[in-house]
Amino acid sequence: MDAIKSAIWQILPNMDELDADAVAMHLLEEIGVDGPEDLKFIEPSDLPMLKPIQVRKLIQSWKATAESPNHNDESPDIPSTSQRSVPSRSGSSSSSPSPTPTSDAAALQPSPGSGQANWSRTYDIPWNQFSKLLMKCLAEEKRPKASMRREMIRVLATDIQKSVAKPSKRQLTNISERIVAKYPKSFKDVINGEVVGTGHDSLLKNLHQRVHNQNRKEAEETPTRSTEEDEPTPKKRKSFDEYGCIDFMPDVLPIGHTEQTLQGKQQELKAAFQRGDVFDREAMTLTYSIQRKAIVTEQLTTPDLLKEWPYLFQEEGLCLHFENLVGFNPRRSLRETWEKKGKSILDFFEASCKPSLQPTLCSIEKCRAELGNDTPQIPGLLCLLMKYFGELVPSLIKEMEHTVTKEDVNKQKSFQRTPVLIACGDVLTASRWMLAIDGCVVADNIKEFLAALAMLFASYFCFGIEYSAGATATLDCIQR
Repeated sequence: MDAIKSAIWQILPNMDELDADAVAMHLLEEIGVDGPEDLKFIEPSDLPMLKPIQVRKLIQSWKATAESPNHNDESPDIPSTSQRSVPSRSGSSSSSPSPTPTSDAAALQPSPGSGQANWSRTYDIPWNQFSKLLMKCLAEEKRPKASMRREMIRVLATDIQKSVAKPSKRQLTNISERIVAKYPKSFKDVINGEVVGTGHDSLLKNLHQRVHNQNRKEAEETPTRSTEEDEPTPKKRKSFDEYGCIDFMPDVLPIGHTEQTLQGKQQELKAAFQRGDVFDREAMTLTYSIQRKAIVTEQLTTPDLLKEWPYLFQEEGLCLHFENLVGFNPRRSLRETWEKKGKSILDFFEASCKPSLQPTLCSIEKCRAELGNDTPQIPGLLCLLMKYFGELVPSLIKEMEHTVTKEDVNKQKSFQRTPVLIACGDVLTASRWMLAIDGCVVADNIKEFLAALAMLFASYFCFGIEYSAGATATLDCIQR
């Protein structure tokens, strides 16, 4: 089983160990694989538990290995679990090299995309280095003060980096989970008795930011987007963050396709859009790899992307691209979160004594009475979040006349360059929304606020855009 699992990890290095175990067990027990030499016979239908891109990567690599003149079925060259390595990626790289075995010495310095999750599961958390006051607080199941928590994060991050200079987010997630599991009363994210997100998101965020800041080289760092409002034309993207992505830059093409055939599909999609045809999900999924190439490698500007990939800026296209990139549908996730936690969060704000929230709460109730439904609560909740964090609503939502057109917005030379929603009318009652990126309206007839919010959030990940400086806390909250 270890040989099969190693063969999977060699191609999908970021796969969780439990998932790799499940796939290996399925191949051995259900499909009848006896050893690595049988992997060349695997078909897509044999791996229903994996995503299409993962299946294509595995099958193409296994078949290529079998067809290699140096391949020996009796002694396949597959690394052991301890030698598992990952592709070395750079944020501005134009391609992603294939994974190859590395030495143990090289494995001690993994890239941010490293999949060495096992190390973090056995990492010895330095409890004896934390302050006595913090440990007393944890023993009494109390939540530590902010200053004590910051000190703990500093000590923890320094200790982690003694072993791994650039730990992956997966590794930091494992460590955060273990800390919260040991002291849930002190660290778990809870509001009104309900667990927020995974329960360890805030601890992970603090730890991730501390590690990132320690590794940051300010002299070499180039901002992804310019926030200068007087910049005449949008800049190309300079760097990308792969954290959180499951398929950042596909290194293999779909089975049976070349780059030329995919470019032909792209032209068909452009023609279909011009004809007003319905969204072609299959074709957009098939061409995902060259969409990423246009965004990451070719670094097309937003107007050029809109011209070359018009379906990408429709709700279905942007959410599908995000799902391939990150692993879940943003609109579905936002809808489920609203249905499960929306009322509790609103109740929390209503019970809050923060004066800055009261005008928005009153406006929400007034609009609910006028419309006779609860639709104002959803955009209202975003406004409340921003005011609660002390952020300005216009950094994410700009209110304009209900008759405004995309041409009106595009004419504004000083318009905000980071992604922003445009409410055509009052924020709480608008029935039409626009999304603008780089000062260019990319979608001008979004009918539902949740769809607009999903597109706004997805655009940051899909196009490698840094969170707006004036809305970082709110966007982090949505991300969790």
